[in-house]
Amino acid sequence: MRIALLSDIHGNLVALDATLSDLAQQRVEQVVCLGDIALSGPQPHECVARIRALGCPAVMGNCDAFALSLRREGRTPDLMRSYARWGAWVAEIDVWSAEALSAEDAAYLTALPLTATIPLDAKDATNAPEPGATLLCAHGSPRSFNHRLLPETPIDELAALVGPVEALALASGHTHTPMLRRLGPLTLVNPGSVGLPMATDDAGALYNPSDYAEYGILSWQAGALGWEPRRVAVDGAAVRAAALASGMPHADRWRGDWSRA
Repeated sequence: MRIALLSDIHGNLVALDATLSDLAQQRVEQVVCLGDIALSGPQPHECVARIRALGCPAVMGNCDAFALSLRREGRTPDLMRSYARWGAWVAEIDVWSAEALSAEDAAYLTALPLTATIPLDAKDATNAPEPGATLLCAHGSPRSFNHRLLPETPIDELAALVGPVEALALASGHTHTPMLRRLGPLTLVNPGSVGLPMATDDAGALYNPSDYAEYGILSWQAGALGWEPRRVAVDGAAVRAAALASGMPHADRWRGDWSRA
């Protein structure tokens, strides 16, 4: 069984299409979306449409929930105060991208569950299904889509965030940071971000590269889990052009945020 895991698309259709083109060559039996499909990018409706067309399992991300709040409540003081860390220009992009979603897009996001359990269809030596051969999927953790599970999270804190899990593996996103980690018998994986990957420059500062997307493939065969992180080349000029053509506010600034400069 081979399962492609996508997360944190953030309205970047160019990166999503590059990812889907790559995974079409990888002989996967299942695709799962780990949330944050539309908010904060130039093509929110198109990205939701791509994921819906796949007919794949998906879970709700914090930005999916926030997009629904923006559509429902508008620019309330409480919602706008939540952008203090990022700035008013990011808030304006997010309001625009939430409003760009159709009623059908919003209904799709509303119906997304917080977690999804995926059977791995494993067989033992007698060719009988192996009990407990499942993958649990969440955006942050099974307890909250806001939880951040990181490579450096202390083990006691990690255990408290994850809670009890009856599965072979837990797949999550949210941090935009690829990860493979163990928590007792549980394997934790994070495929990174399709639409907004994070990297560190030579000075140690975080930035968002525009020239690649990230996803991962979880495999289960002969009683063993495998994990393959994948990095896909993306046309950065096409990403910037899509932003400028979209009508998104602050497209020039958003485009600049997709470089080291």
